[in-house]
Amino acid sequence: MKKVLGLSIVFASLLMLFSCGNPVESAQKDMKAAVEKMVVVVKDGTVKVKSVTAASEIAGAINATTDEAKKCISNYNAVIEKNQITPEQQIKIEENIKATMTDKFNTVNEFQKAIGDSIISLSTNQAGIAEVQNALENSKSVLNF
Repeated sequence: MKKVLGLSIVFASLLMLFSCGNPVESAQKDMKAAVEKMVVVVKDGTVKVKSVTAASEIAGAINATTDEAKKCISNYNAVIEKNQITPEQQIKIEENIKATMTDKFNTVNEFQKAIGDSIISLSTNQAGIAEVQNALENSKSVLNF
């Protein structure tokens, strides 16, 4: 009876170990999801920036996009912290989700290009240009994490 009970405990322990999954794989999935969400947010922001013409609306679209992207970045960083991902593991994960990271990079570049185009369209409105440029600087510091 003791032998069966001992084997049952060992088997249950092994089952729990394998059912919990690898924390790095789990983190990779969650990190990828956070970056994918950020891509969606920034793409939506790009559409909004392109669709408005007033400086305050452009700046508002930039700021709203940046605020939403901050949440995605916070989620990304929380996954790293929660799973105690080392810098080496983070590099490996980012290599594994390279396509998603490249999509993020390209999407952020498109967003910043749309902002640049909007600044050009405001060429006679110096106050508007300054407002949009301030929003752009804030955006750059956040989105290039």
